[in-house]
Amino acid sequence: SFLKRFFAGKKIIIDNQALNLNSQFLLSNYYRIIEDSICNLTPEKAREMINRFVNLSHNKRVLNKMCEINDIKLDCNNTFLPARVYRPKNVSNKIPTLIYYHGGGFVLGTLKMYDYLCASFSSHCNIQVISIDYRLAPENKFPIPVMDCIAAYNKLYDYADDYNIDTKLLAVGGDSAGGNLAAVVTSDVVKYEKPPKFQLLVYPVVKNEPTRSFDLFKKGFLLETDDMYWFANHYINEDTDDTDPSISPIYSDNLDKMPSTIMVIAGFDPLRDGANEFSEKLKNKGVDVIDQVHSDQFHGFYHMNDILQEASDAVNQTCHTINQLFKS
Repeated sequence: SFLKRFFAGKKIIIDNQALNLNSQFLLSNYYRIIEDSICNLTPEKAREMINRFVNLSHNKRVLNKMCEINDIKLDCNNTFLPARVYRPKNVSNKIPTLIYYHGGGFVLGTLKMYDYLCASFSSHCNIQVISIDYRLAPENKFPIPVMDCIAAYNKLYDYADDYNIDTKLLAVGGDSAGGNLAAVVTSDVVKYEKPPKFQLLVYPVVKNEPTRSFDLFKKGFLLETDDMYWFANHYINEDTDDTDPSISPIYSDNLDKMPSTIMVIAGFDPLRDGANEFSEKLKNKGVDVIDQVHSDQFHGFYHMNDILQEASDAVNQTCHTINQLFKS
């Protein structure tokens, strides 16, 4: 612990929150490894850098022990979207399904980056997880990623039998940009009476406006405020209305129709205040919201559950809630 503190640096306390030591140690190593901030790179270079970081811990052997993993393509939105299906071993029948949209600021992120998290959901909850490889900006700017995600949900819902899905036991989830996409998908599909049973939103992007936490956690906690502007500039055209609910789901006109929502919030996160605000707004509209607050964690910690014990604990907590919601 002394050595870890020595290498991690002095204790960090912001807004009455202390950063977890293991997380601080991991962050200090991350900043030693990366060659530059994301916002100073081209999308191609940023993807290469993040993928190198992912490859350090990716372990196919471990994943294949956890569950069955198969790649498929979904014919939707005038393209063939890659998707990855995770199923518990030796299960042939229909089991509850979580459709997952990965994070990465709409610019970065791969199925591989989220393998361990999706495999964890599948093996711990005994569910099927379908991870969607929606198209990324800037090659595919807004609204293409949104349309991909809605189309993927509809494809899986409408052809449920082909994908071993029981539509009454179907949920959506995502983190960061993927949390934004999950919330936008939910808002859209409930209008057509195809609601998910619940939504899992992990530190989601809920609006394209700065909050107090943008300043508090500007630099040093993986997702930096300058990176967020970089992501937004690649994703959204300048003339786009920031209050468009397909960009900012906090402005959706049917929040009262939202299903039960698991809201995972990290303390050291520029997106913290937005997620808190969204949680409050949903509760005020009568939605059942289960907050899972990790005030000592950074944005991006959650899907590092293969290398960070606290992330593993957080995912296990979510899995317990997922099981409860699917049974309710």
